[in-house]
Amino acid sequence: MDKIDVGRIDAASAIAANALARLMRNGLKVSNDIAILDKRQAATILLIVLLDVVGSALASAQGRSDIYALDHQAMQLHEKGRDAEAIVIGQQQLVLAHRKFGELHPLTIGSVHNLAVFHQAQSRYPEAEQLFLRSLRASQQVFGSDDRFTLTIVGNLAAVYSLQSRYSEAEVLLKQVMEARKRLFGIDNPDTLQSINNLAFLYQAQGRYGEAERLFKQCLEAKERVIGKDHLSTITTVNNLVSLYLTLGRYSEAEPFSKRVLETTERAVGKEHQQTLYSISNLATLYRGQGRYLDRTLPYSQLSA
Repeated sequence: MDKIDVGRIDAASAIAANALARLMRNGLKVSNDIAILDKRQAATILLIVLLDVVGSALASAQGRSDIYALDHQAMQLHEKGRDAEAIVIGQQQLVLAHRKFGELHPLTIGSVHNLAVFHQAQSRYPEAEQLFLRSLRASQQVFGSDDRFTLTIVGNLAAVYSLQSRYSEAEVLLKQVMEARKRLFGIDNPDTLQSINNLAFLYQAQGRYGEAERLFKQCLEAKERVIGKDHLSTITTVNNLVSLYLTLGRYSEAEPFSKRVLETTERAVGKEHQQTLYSISNLATLYRGQGRYLDRTLPYSQLSA
C-alpha cells in the first residue's frame, strides 16, 4: 500500500487552523464556552478533512494495486507469447489508469507503452505506432525528451517503422536516440551500445553493409573493453558480426568469430543450450559455404578445432 501523504495531512491541519481563525475573527469569541465550541468545530473540520485525505489515499492505493495486478498479468501473458490475451488485459489496465489518474500520469503512460508492445508482437503495426506516439507525447511532456524511458519509447517506435520497411523514418529516430545517449551517458554505457547495435541492424536490413560492419565493430570493441571478451553480451555482438559476414559470403572472416562464439557459449551455458545449438548452426552454414561439412559424431569442442 502507498504511504499516506503527510504533506497533505499538514495542509489539512492548516485548513482547519485557518477555519478556526476565521470563526474567531467573525466575533465567535463572546465567551469561553463559545470559544470552546469553536475549537470543537475546528476539530470537526480537521477530522472531516483528514478522513477525506485518508479516504483519497486509500482509494488511490487501491487503484494503483489494481493497475499493477493487471500489468503483471498482461506481462506474464506477453512473456508466454500470448499477446492477443495480453492486449485485452492491457486495454483494461489502460482504461483503469486513465480513469483514475489521467493521461499524463506515469502509470497511464506505462500502460499505453506496454499495450503498444503487445500490438507490435502481434504484427499489428499501425495500432502499435499510434500507441507508441501517444506514450511518447505524454512522456516528453512529463519526463522530458532526454529521459531514459522517453528514449526507450523513441527506440521502440523506430523498431515499428523498421518492421514496416520505413527505414528512413527509423534511421532518424535511432540516430536521435544514439546521440542523446552518447551525450547523457557516454559511449561505453550499455544503453548507448544497444543504440549503436540497433542502428547497425537497420543498416544491414537496408543492405548498407559497410556502415553496419563499422557500427558492429565499434560496439564490439567497447564491450570487450568494458565488460570483457567472454561476457555473453559481448558474444552476442560477435555473433551479429558473424551473421553479417555470412550474409556477405565472407566466410574466412566469419570463421574465427564463429568459433569464438561456439566455444564461449558452450562454456557459459552448456552444450545443449539453444544458444549453443544456434552457434553450431552458424558454423555449419559457414562450412557449407566453403564446401566443407561437419562431422556430427565429433564432440562440440572439436567442431571449432
